[in-house]
Amino acid sequence: MKTILVPTDFSESAKNATDYAIKLAKEFNMDLLLLHLYHVPITPPLDIPVTFDTAEDIQKKKEDALKKEATALQNKNRINVRYSVKMNFAVGGILNEKADFIVMGMQGTTNLSTVLMGSITTSVLRESKIPVFVIPEKSKYKKPRKIVFACDFEYQKNTNAFNTLKGFAKKFDSKIAILNVTENKPLETAEEMFSSKKLEKSLTDIEHDYFFHNNENLIEEINEFVADQKADIVAIIPHKYNIFENLFHKSVSKKLAFYTHVPLFVIPDNHKSTAAFFI
Repeated sequence: MKTILVPTDFSESAKNATDYAIKLAKEFNMDLLLLHLYHVPITPPLDIPVTFDTAEDIQKKKEDALKKEATALQNKNRINVRYSVKMNFAVGGILNEKADFIVMGMQGTTNLSTVLMGSITTSVLRESKIPVFVIPEKSKYKKPRKIVFACDFEYQKNTNAFNTLKGFAKKFDSKIAILNVTENKPLETAEEMFSSKKLEKSLTDIEHDYFFHNNENLIEEINEFVADQKADIVAIIPHKYNIFENLFHKSVSKKLAFYTHVPLFVIPDNHKSTAAFFI
C-alpha cells in the first residue's frame, strides 16, 4: 500500500499537517504513517537525587499517546493509520522511513523556533529522495486548482520529477503557471528554451502558461507572483541548496509571504516518478 509519512511532535502545526495529509490520503487511496521521534538527553550526575523516567517509560508514554491519536484519526476518517515511535534524531529518523512522500508541518512563533524548524525542514528537503509537502500552520487543505511551478531550465533534465508534478496536476485538473525568474538574462533566451517542442509535447494535456520575469530578488518576485496568481500550491524541483536558504534561513520579516498560507511541494530531481498513483 502506498504511504504518506507525517512526522509529528503533537504540536498544532503538526496536527494541521496531519489533517492535510489525511485529505491527500483519501484522494490517492493511501495509508498514513505517523512518526514521532525523540532522543533522551544525557543528564550529568546531581548532588541531589532526582527521579527520571527510564528510556522504556518514555517510549511507552509516547507510544500510548501516538496510538491514541492514530486510532482516533483512523476511526474518524476511515483510512488506515499506522504509527511509529523511535528514539532517533529528527532528520535521520524521517529519511530512514519507507514512504512514497512526506507531509511536514512548519511553524515558528519565535525567531529561535523558526530557525530550528527551518533547519530540520531544510535538511529533509535537501536530502529526501521522495517528494515532500511542507504545510504552513495557517494553511488548510483545498483541492489545488492553480499550481505555481517556480523553476529554472534544469528540470527538463529529469523527466521523472516533472512527470510527478504532471501526475499531481492531472489528478486535480490543476492549471500550472510556470514561472522562471532570471537575473540580467535576456527574456528571449528563456522563452526559446521553454518553448521547445519537447516541453510543449509533454504539456499538451495540462492547461498551463509561461511567465518570464527579470528580478535580482527571487524571493520578492515569487512573493508577488504567487499572490497575483492566487496559487493553491507552490512547486519546485530544486537543484541547488541556496533556494532552501532563501526559503527558510531568513529572518521572519524576510520570509516568503506566501509561505504563511500556501503549501510547498518539493520534488527531488533524483527520485523515481510517482506520477502513476497520482492519477
